[in-house]
Amino acid sequence: MNLTLPFFSTDLLLSRLELPWGEARIITGPHGVVELDLCHRTSSRPSRQRLRESARAHRVIHSELTAYARGKLTRFSFGLDPHGTPFQRAVWNALLSIPFGATRTYGEIAAAIGHPNAARAVGAACRSNPIGLVIPCHRVIGRDGALTGYAGGLDLKSRLLRHEGALV
Repeated sequence: MNLTLPFFSTDLLLSRLELPWGEARIITGPHGVVELDLCHRTSSRPSRQRLRESARAHRVIHSELTAYARGKLTRFSFGLDPHGTPFQRAVWNALLSIPFGATRTYGEIAAAIGHPNAARAVGAACRSNPIGLVIPCHRVIGRDGALTGYAGGLDLKSRLLRHEGALV
């Protein structure tokens, strides 16, 4: 799945969905999900954009996230539209290729995008991922197999990896 180009609409749609790991806040624009946040970080969207509540518009997204939480879905089909630098977008695209139940190291992601010495920058791009869970930065681990850095905290990262069968 490739990420689309940024958009500059003034209206975005917002919904919330309770998942086993906490409440998800979902924001979409005309090209797909702009943000999906489980840890309620500060929004990265431009302040000139207004939010309108619309759980109805997010029916497919809610359905797929619920199926994922129940262990019935391993890959999402809805559109994604995260905003970031070209490097961040390259990292996020690489994260989308990590299969359900698998992990990769920061160094492996750096090599995959053609920047083999950029493992720390990959970590920074993971930290700024606006569509957590769907763009699976939780599947990225340290070189030694240790769980390191996760915007939602290591407990959440561990729970998500256990859910996917990547941790015993």
